[in-house]
Amino acid sequence: MSNKRCLLVAVLMTSFCILAHANASSVLLKQGATGDAVWELQLSLFQRGFLHMTPTGLFDATTLDAVRRFQEENGLVIDGIVGRQTWLSLQRPFLPNHNRPTKCAVVILCGAWPATMASPLR
Repeated sequence: MSNKRCLLVAVLMTSFCILAHANASSVLLKQGATGDAVWELQLSLFQRGFLHMTPTGLFDATTLDAVRRFQEENGLVIDGIVGRQTWLSLQRPFLPNHNRPTKCAVVILCGAWPATMASPLR
């Protein structure tokens, strides 16, 4: 694939990711929820070191615990519900906390199931 095609694909995927993220951030999530917005929430928590499992799309007890820890560390109301303020905090750029492991992931949102691929920073 030529460099121009690769660039075009990257731009289109970035645009798709931004639109998908904007849509997910308008959703209220709590334990028992399922779907793409939950998967995105779990990925964000995973990348920040709050969730230690592969995203599943199911807001389970493990996700609830991760949300509560994220809310506590970010000065939010600790209710385990992902509403506007929690989404806004998750959207902010973050500096890795060196006391917590962090993950580097590339997300591909094509097809029926998103794939993640860890890659070392160079």
